[in-house]
This record gives sequence, C-alpha cells and structure tokens, in this order.
Amino acid sequence: GGGGGGGSLVTSDIVCHGVPSPGVFRGWLAELERARGARVVSYEHRPKSAGWGHFERVAWEDGRTEQRTRYSEAWKRLFYGNRMLRPSCYRCPYTVTEGRPGDLTIADFWGVEGTPHARGDDGALGVSLVLANGAAGLRILSGLDVDCEPATLAEALPRNPMLERPSVCDGDRDASWRELYEGGMLPMVKRERYLASPARFLVSRAKRALKRILGR
Repeated sequence: GGGGGGGSLVTSDIVCHGVPSPGVFRGWLAELERARGARVVSYEHRPKSAGWGHFERVAWEDGRTEQRTRYSEAWKRLFYGNRMLRPSCYRCPYTVTEGRPGDLTIADFWGVEGTPHARGDDGALGVSLVLANGAAGLRILSGLDVDCEPATLAEALPRNPMLERPSVCDGDRDASWRELYEGGMLPMVKRERYLASPARFLVSRAKRALKRILGR
C-alpha cells in the first residue's frame, strides 16, 4: 500500500463523505415500514436507474419499488445534512491529497461537467476519478483496460472537497440527537427538514426538472 514497491497486493482507498450512524439508518427503515405498511427487502443508496445522480431506491416485499419520493429521498437529505455522521468523520485523517494510504484512490468525478473532460452521456453513468498514489499506483493505472485521460487536482477539487478536508457539521449536532432520543425518528426528520413537506418537495422537483430542461 501507499505506493510501496514489490508484491502483488494492490490497495485502494476512497474519497468518503462520511458514515452515518447505522442505528439511525435502522430507525429510518422502521419509519419507512410504518409509513408504507410493508417490509423493506432492499435499500439502494446510489442505483443508476435514474442516472448518475443520487436517487435512493427502496424495494418492498410485495415487489414494489419506490424512488424519487419524499420518503425515499429523506435519507439522502439526512446524509448531506452532516449531523448524523460518526464523530470520527469530522476529524478523519485520510481526507488529504498527498500521502494517501492506498496505491489508488477512487471517487466519483463530481463537477466533471465543468471541466474539459465532460462527455455527452455523463448524466447516465457518470465519470470516475482515480488518483495514482506513487509509482506503484501509476503502474497499475497505466495497465488497466479503461478509457482514461489525465486530469488535474485543480479540476477535481472544487466538487470533491473531501479530497482535502473532512465533512463539516454546520449547526448544533447535539440538538438533532436530543430531538431523536426525546421525540423519536419521525419528529426529528420532520423538524430538521430531512423529510420535506409536500409543498417543498414539489418545488424541489420542479426546480430539478427546470434545470434538466435548461441543460444546467
């Protein structure tokens, strides 16, 4: 690892936003089941059935799936709210551009549409970002049978901030946890607006549709 020489072990690390509490996630699954009166049999955080974007999908025991609804998008909003991440995520020592532990670093190339590396079909499958950390990583990357072109860190950093710093918790993290323990999961996600009101959800859907139409 770390670009060391010799051996056949190849290591990689990832650009990580942070890890939410698994207990909170189990609590949210229970709320989904109560809301729909059915058992969740599968939960996909980043399926590409709706493109490269982040549209979580739930599968129910009766064969139905749910995606791009208020409830199926609530966990995504909680995740990006940064208040339910593990405490260690806010001081992660691996969010650095140099001295990363793996031979390779892999991530989504968020923001690629604003660089010379944009492709017409980026919205369908997306573009990966791969960093070669040292001579071993570069040798491995050069030998891969993939469509690859060089990019700069200056192009990658603007939309991939966890390449150089941990996630940041804005606001009072402890307040969200107090609300959870004192009032329960559903009141907390409503109060923190992770579960959008019907009106706010419709407005956000309309804004996304308008951006797609305008090509932005």
